[in-house]
Amino acid sequence: MRKAVIDIGSNTINLIVADIYNGKLEVLYDGKNHARLARGGIVNGAMTLEAMQRGYDAINGYVLVCKKFLVEPHAIHAFATATIRDTANGAEFVNRIKADCGVTIETVTGDTEAYMIYLGVKAGFPLSDKTVLILDIGGGSNELIICNNKQIFWKQSFPLGVSRLLDLFHPSDPISSNDILRLNHHFAEVLRSAVEAIHTFKPEALIGSSGSFDTFRALVHAKKEIEYGTATWVELYIDDFNQLFPDLKQMNISQRRSLKGMDPMRVEYMPVAVTFVEYVLKITGIKTVFQCGYAIKEGAFFV
Repeated sequence: MRKAVIDIGSNTINLIVADIYNGKLEVLYDGKNHARLARGGIVNGAMTLEAMQRGYDAINGYVLVCKKFLVEPHAIHAFATATIRDTANGAEFVNRIKADCGVTIETVTGDTEAYMIYLGVKAGFPLSDKTVLILDIGGGSNELIICNNKQIFWKQSFPLGVSRLLDLFHPSDPISSNDILRLNHHFAEVLRSAVEAIHTFKPEALIGSSGSFDTFRALVHAKKEIEYGTATWVELYIDDFNQLFPDLKQMNISQRRSLKGMDPMRVEYMPVAVTFVEYVLKITGIKTVFQCGYAIKEGAFFV
């Protein structure tokens, strides 16, 4: 069965067209558009007109791609996450897309978002009976899920996405030690329920998904002169993080942009993303980290 998923995230709007055979995805098209719906608006409660137009243009283009791949309109699953659900004009955006593009957008809750991320990671990573922590870093929200291959023990979405944090804290470039202290204080305030859940369920490994972790993988592999490859997951060693993370915090945006493997769409967000991952590793004590290339948009095929 051929389906298309349009994932309307706070930083990027993604499209996957795929055939599904025996529970596996055969991806025919995988596109990203850096629409930046959240920037300049999510912390104020309303998307900017410029952001809404970027989103409209991206989805309108994706509808044409779906037609090219002969995806029936009823087989397009479009869903939106933090920026659409957290802004006053999110419904206006959804209604315009329905009227002009013929695409119905489902605005998912943070709880549903976390569940779809779990399904995506489960499809791309060999989960076992060991308890793990999935961390998905988005633009508007970050999701933490404690689970194994059979069940979710705990999950929650937090308003700590990298685009939201940039607009809230306006860190210097390079990020300063004071900025990092302010961010960590904010994380401590917001993540109290996560700390309690981590102490209760004691996850043994961290699985990172979505753009920031994809970029970590690309940077580490580029430095080691390893092909990124087509594997849906890899292990990211703590020693590699210990070498990579200080660089990403000490470099300015021009220096980060020049790094081999750097995704231009992520270069602005990396110091904040690094600070968040370091905080999570600190509060968990986890030393084993994996990157999974499957996340919410892949999980949407299995809902």
